[in-house]
Amino acid sequence: MSDNSDSSRGALVLGLMGGVLIVLKLTGVISWSWWWVTSLFWGGSAFAAVIVGSAFSLGITAAVLFKMPRLLVPEKRVELDAPQIEDPPPRRAPWTKDTPPFCDPPDRWGN
Repeated sequence: MSDNSDSSRGALVLGLMGGVLIVLKLTGVISWSWWWVTSLFWGGSAFAAVIVGSAFSLGITAAVLFKMPRLLVPEKRVELDAPQIEDPPPRRAPWTKDTPPFCDPPDRWGN
């Protein structure tokens, strides 16, 4: 079955259940509140609204908590009068190209 027929079947089932609950309420078989009887029609929208509202308020709260300290205390930039550090000279290998590959390279400290 395709997804389209499954979703329309689910909507049909909820609609029929809602209709049955309304008939039962009108005939006096159930004594539920009308809010509960009609909840099949508006419950999904109310649930989605609660989720969206919670996400929105959480986002606003996070934005205020993380941005507010920067708004209250401006960032101070301090210029340092430290001398500029130059790049070190390039390192050279402790052996020359004439050293045979099977020999150990000389010690770095000259020992």
